[in-house]
Amino acid sequence: MVSEISLFAADDNPPSKYPKPAPANELISDTISSLFYQTNNFGNWEDYAVAFVIGGLINGTGATGILKSGLETVARPLFSQISKMGTRGAEFNRQRFVYDIVTRSLTMEMGMNTLIFGLAINLSKSLSRGLLSGLGKIIYG
Repeated sequence: MVSEISLFAADDNPPSKYPKPAPANELISDTISSLFYQTNNFGNWEDYAVAFVIGGLINGTGATGILKSGLETVARPLFSQISKMGTRGAEFNRQRFVYDIVTRSLTMEMGMNTLIFGLAINLSKSLSRGLLSGLGKIIYG
């Protein structure tokens, strides 16, 4: 469900059928996590790249149901770890992977998107994921 808040006097460009992917949600989540846990919980460039690609794939194809769920809850944490293995030589962290799947699954249908500057922002999901992500970083690194 998407509600729209127009931040422009004249809205000549109505929103498309699918909201633009919002890497801003990841940034909001990381900011909340960093402020709450008073540490740097911002993702690496790989995290943001994977978030942008998966979000674009979901929104661009109009993925729904099990496909959207699988992309958001399993593929995103999987590709995030794989990208770090390839770029940083990191090892696969199975516990963190399972934690990410569980927390993403719990928050997937949370809240609703609000269009701000054409981006679909979900503040309640970003808040929840930020707090859970920071906790995961403390527990699993």
